[in-house]
Amino acid sequence: MKQTSKLFSLLSVISVLFLSPFSTHAFGTGDTLGVVTIKNRPVWVVRDGEKLSVNNFGLNVKLNDIVKTEEGGQAQIALNNGNNIYIASGTEIRLTEMVVGEKKSGFTKVIKLFYGKIRAKVQQTRKQRFIVKTTTATIGVKGTDFITEFANEQTRVGTLEGLVNLLSDKTQENIDIPPGSMGSVSIAGELMPLEEFAGELMEGVEFAGKKMDVDDIAGEKIEL
Repeated sequence: MKQTSKLFSLLSVISVLFLSPFSTHAFGTGDTLGVVTIKNRPVWVVRDGEKLSVNNFGLNVKLNDIVKTEEGGQAQIALNNGNNIYIASGTEIRLTEMVVGEKKSGFTKVIKLFYGKIRAKVQQTRKQRFIVKTTTATIGVKGTDFITEFANEQTRVGTLEGLVNLLSDKTQENIDIPPGSMGSVSIAGELMPLEEFAGELMEGVEFAGKKMDVDDIAGEKIEL
């Protein structure tokens, strides 16, 4: 009986030594930014050059991860700070951070949109900073619900709630985009006049659901 007990204890120790690292990697939150879940396949996460599949339970996403949806794929990233990113089909983004503003007082979470379309719901907080960057533009937000599309070297941004600031990286001209409006930066880097929000901009991100609650809207742009 004593030998059986000792054997069980030894097996328990071995299990802890060999299995714990894998459990920590899969479920730990130490350096994770949030969790990506699949709405429709195929969806991939690329980390350090390795292509990771996302299962039905989701996958922790980390700084500098690339999230990619192929044709027909849709995904959602629930960030640890409460923000949500909805990724349309045929989209590729990178989760990163950078120092912005004249004060250079801290890092800002940045979504780099290589191509495709995303919808972001960013909750109100004075400390929180959030930016979307494309090849031609920088979109600064704080407490808003908006859509960004980068296709054919053109950036389009539509605001559903709150306030978004669109900046042309080439000309450094910027404009505030109120709810129900959309702005764009052309392939030449020109900041175009505001237009009425086009319904087709919603295509591919309808699964994000209803607009944000009024209490979550700050209506305040961040310093770029």
